[in-house]
Amino acid sequence: MKYKKWFLLIIVILFISTAVLGYKVYTDKHNIVRLVKAHDLVFVATYETVPKEDVKAEFGEVEKTIKRSQVPNGNYESNSLDKGTKLYKHEKGNDFPRSIVFKEEGKYYLASEAGSNDNKK
Repeated sequence: MKYKKWFLLIIVILFISTAVLGYKVYTDKHNIVRLVKAHDLVFVATYETVPKEDVKAEFGEVEKTIKRSQVPNGNYESNSLDKGTKLYKHEKGNDFPRSIVFKEEGKYYLASEAGSNDNKK
C-alpha cells in the first residue's frame, strides 16, 4: 500500500512538471515581437498610439498573415496584424528610425523600423 502511494505521487509530480515545462516552451516559442514588412523594410508594431494629425495617406494594407514565430519576407506580410489592416504614412516617418502607422480597433499605432530582411527563399 505504501509503495502505491509513493508511485502515484511520483506520477503526479512528473505529470505536473511536464505540463509546466510544455507550457513554458510553447509560450517562449510564440513570444516574438509583432512584425510587419512594407517598403522592403521590417517594422516592429508597437502599442504606442499616434495622434490622428500625425497620420498621413494610406499606402497599403496587410495582404498576408504568417505564423507568429516567423519573420515577414514579402512586402505587406505580418506575423501579428490581421489581413486587411490598413497601413499609413507617418508625419515623422522619414526620421530615424523610419516609421509607419497602422490602424487597429479604431486606433492608430506606431510601427518603427527594425531593419531590412534580405532572407529571400
